[in-house]
Amino acid sequence: MAASDGGIFSYGQDAQFYGSEGGAHLNKPIVGIASTPDGGGYWEVASDGGIFSFGDASFYGSEGGKPLNKPIVGIASTPDGGGYWEVASDGGIFSFGDASFYGSEGGTLLNSPIVGIAADPGGNGYWEVASDGGIFSFGPDAHFFGSTGNIRLNKPIVGMTPTWTGNGYYLVASDGGVFAFGPDATFHGSTGAIHLNKPIVAMGLDNTGAGYWLTASDGGVFSFGDAGFQGSAGGTHLNEPIVGMAVVGPPPDIVTSLAPTANGQGYWLGDTNGGVYPYGNATDLGSNLDNLLAEPIIGIAATADSGGYWQVDTTGHIVSFGDATPYSSISDSNGVQGIVPTHDHGGFWVYDANGGVLTYGDAQFYGSMGSLNLNAPITGMAATTNGLGYRLVASDGGIFCFGDAQFDGSEGAYNIPAPIDGLATSANDGYWELGEDGSVYPFGTAGSYGTPVNDPDFDGFATSITSTSDGLGYWITDADGDVFPFGDAVAYAGPG
Repeated sequence: MAASDGGIFSYGQDAQFYGSEGGAHLNKPIVGIASTPDGGGYWEVASDGGIFSFGDASFYGSEGGKPLNKPIVGIASTPDGGGYWEVASDGGIFSFGDASFYGSEGGTLLNSPIVGIAADPGGNGYWEVASDGGIFSFGPDAHFFGSTGNIRLNKPIVGMTPTWTGNGYYLVASDGGVFAFGPDATFHGSTGAIHLNKPIVAMGLDNTGAGYWLTASDGGVFSFGDAGFQGSAGGTHLNEPIVGMAVVGPPPDIVTSLAPTANGQGYWLGDTNGGVYPYGNATDLGSNLDNLLAEPIIGIAATADSGGYWQVDTTGHIVSFGDATPYSSISDSNGVQGIVPTHDHGGFWVYDANGGVLTYGDAQFYGSMGSLNLNAPITGMAATTNGLGYRLVASDGGIFCFGDAQFDGSEGAYNIPAPIDGLATSANDGYWELGEDGSVYPFGTAGSYGTPVNDPDFDGFATSITSTSDGLGYWITDADGDVFPFGDAVAYAGPG
C-alpha cells in the first residue's frame, strides 16, 4: 500500500519492501502504485506525473515537470514490466516504455472525472474508470463488460481492477461497494453495508482470482473470497493517508520446455502455469492450466507413442496425461529444474538445482552431484544418444558426466555473458550448452547451427534447447513461447 507522502506498507511473504518516498520532499502527493509482474519492485506515481521506481521496477520516463491539463490520478504497468501508463483526471493517457497508446478520453467532455486505470493482462489495451462508474475501453483486448455510469451510486467509484484473464473487471466505491462485470468477475462480498472508519481508496485481486482485498485511507484492509488477510495499517498512526494498493499477481506464463512428438513432426510447449500447447502433429491431451498450482510447472516429457506426457513442478510433483503412466511423486526440496525422457520414453529422470537425480519408469541411475558442493546450480540435463548415461550442466557452464557420457569440454572455465540454462545432446554424443541470452556453445561432434540472438522475435530470455531425434538440429524456446528451429529442426503451426 502507498500513502500520499510516498510511504510504503508491505504485507504477506510475496510483497517485499524495496524502498519508498516516505520522508522525501515531494513536489506533489503520491496518488497511485503499480507492481512489477514478479512482485520484485513497484512504481509510485505523483499527481504531477512524477514516477519513483523501486526494486526491479525500471524508470521509463514520466510527466513530472511537464505541464498537465489535469492531475495524474493513476498508473498501470504492462504485463512484462517493461512500461506503464499514467492517466489524468480528464482521461488523458501518457505511455512510457513498451506501453502502447490505444487512445484516451483526453479532450472529451466527461460527466465525472477519471479516477483510475487498469491494464488488460495481455498488455493490449486498458480501461479508464470515472467516479460515476463510467468505463472507457481502449485497445483490441480491453473489452467493455458494463459499468455503473447510469446507476445512482451511494458513494463515488474510486478504483477498478481487472480479472487475471482480462475477461471482466471490478469497480469499488468509497463505501466499499463492489461491482463485478464480465463472465470471469465474481462477486465475493463488500463493505457496502458496513460502517467504515475511513473511506475505501483501492482494490486488489488475489493471485488466484477468486478473492480480493479492499483498503481504506487509514490502512485498514478487508478480505473477501479466498484472499487471505495478511495484515494492515488499520489502527496505526499514519503520517498521511493511504491512496493506493498494488498486489503481487500470479506468476507469468513462462514457457520452460519443449517435448517433441515421436516422429519429430510436432511438439508440445509447457509453461509455468501448467499450460500445454500442441504444434504440428502433437495433440491436446490435457494440462494443469485450469488448476490452482502450489508450485510452477518446470518441464514436460512425452511418451513413446506421443499419446501422453508428464509434467513436473519445482517440488518434483508429477502429473500424467493421456497414456502416460502415473507415478508416485518423490518430493524434492532442492528446486527441481526439469524432466528428461529415457531413450525409449518408457520413463524419465528428474533433476534438481543441487545436481540430484531421481528416476522413474525404466530410467536408470548413473550418478549425481547431489552430495557434492557445486560452484553454481544445475540448470540442465541431457541423456546420451543410447540412453546409458547423462550429463548435467551448471549455470556457470560446468559439465558433469555419468554412465557412458563423455566429457568434451564446457564453458565452466570461461567468463560467459549470461548463465547457462539448457543442455541438449547432438548426433554422436556431442552436446550444446544454451545461454539465457540465446547463445549456443557446441562441444564434441555438435554442429554450429545458429542462435536466436539477432532474431527480432527473440525476447532475450532463452528457456530451453531440445535436439531433434537424429541430433542434427535443435529447437530453442524463449519465455514468450517463440520457437526457433536450427539445423534440421522445423517450426510447426499451432492448432487452428
